[in-house]
Amino acid sequence: MNRTRFRPPARTEWFGIDWRAVLGSWILARIAVALGYAIADGRASDPPALTLDQGLLAWDGSWYQ
Repeated sequence: MNRTRFRPPARTEWFGIDWRAVLGSWILARIAVALGYAIADGRASDPPALTLDQGLLAWDGSWYQ
């Protein structure tokens, strides 16, 4: 007979603080700061404009002539 004992889920809250939520918020804040620096440095700029042969709009919204 298989007698497995009940194991409660891992405790993620100590001292009234949910540490999983703290870790998740910290990771999201780091991503937001990294994205802000990338935008400020120009590394997250728009991709280059498409060619006239594709018959589409430029990324700045102007029509190809």
